[in-house]
Amino acid sequence: PLTSILYFAPICALFNFTAFLFIEYPIMKFPLQITFPTLLLNGINAFALNVAVVFLIGATSSLVLTLSGIFKDILLIVASMIVFQTSLTWIQAIGYGIALVGLYKYKTKDMKKGPEKAKHEAIPQDNEEAGRK
Repeated sequence: PLTSILYFAPICALFNFTAFLFIEYPIMKFPLQITFPTLLLNGINAFALNVAVVFLIGATSSLVLTLSGIFKDILLIVASMIVFQTSLTWIQAIGYGIALVGLYKYKTKDMKKGPEKAKHEAIPQDNEEAGRK
């Protein structure tokens, strides 16, 4: 799984650097107060995040990564409502509710599929295999 980082990390760095040149660099104020240890810790954190994503996709699927991202976004919104006392409109609440219902439905569908799949795998596929057991 780590070999995939070798393929997509340079491409991500290229796209991020291009966006930096046109969006962030023109509005930066110099001299910067960023030290090398800060940059190093930020790079290690980003690398660890990439490794975690690769292992998550390898162990599950990209769909699980996407669904986890939706749940994470909802938790961040709830946390910001609590910490920063921000408000939520009715249309936003309905949208987040629909997202949570979709996550719940996927989870229950996936849990129902799990035991049935295991039960079908335990049944011998042909008569010859049934005679050996």
